[in-house]
Amino acid sequence: MGQLAKPSSAYYQPLDMLLGSPALVRVLRVLSLHGGFLSATEVAERAGLNRVGSKRLLDQLVETRLVERSGRARSVLYHLGDDTFLAPVIQALFRQESGRIDGVGHMVREIAQRVQPAPLAVWHFGSVARAEDTFASDYDLAIVGDASQLAQQKAQFWSLLSEAAEPWLIRPSLISLSEDDVWANYREQTAFWQNMQRDGVVLFGKSPEQVVYGRKKHEGRRSD
Repeated sequence: MGQLAKPSSAYYQPLDMLLGSPALVRVLRVLSLHGGFLSATEVAERAGLNRVGSKRLLDQLVETRLVERSGRARSVLYHLGDDTFLAPVIQALFRQESGRIDGVGHMVREIAQRVQPAPLAVWHFGSVARAEDTFASDYDLAIVGDASQLAQQKAQFWSLLSEAAEPWLIRPSLISLSEDDVWANYREQTAFWQNMQRDGVVLFGKSPEQVVYGRKKHEGRRSD
């Protein structure tokens, strides 16, 4: 019979207890990024937890002395203390995490600007854009360009992206769309088009609506 795992030591491995569940991590994230005092209800709302569970976790964190409590009865407030050796490390961890979204977006824009000729647009879509992803999910991108240049643009973009994505711990996936492709998706109201309308993020260049509008103007000139 296998032996039970030895319990973690609060002294030697405090992070096992502080970061040992998604709910605890959510509470610490809220307090770290806010930086001030919050009630249990406010923490629950920001962390996406129920108030009872949030209150229990906050009291658990107060016992560790990483989180401090002030006030009485219904006016009790919580904040991340700054006198413990772990506080600055925890805060830095969540700041790095929150900066990842802007960092990846900036990386994609820089790559798009280096592609010659520059694409019309780069869009982000899929499970990551919907915040329904796992570590195995792809970071889906679509590069939009003129049909005659698109293959060259995609190859350049992918070459730069493959290397630059590594430090950000993302799994990039890239599709290419010509203006005709975008127009066809719009006309047929495909699942891709509807997903882009609902969840898509424009990281570079024109929005889907702007590409469609440009195509409509082109079609109008052709019919004159």
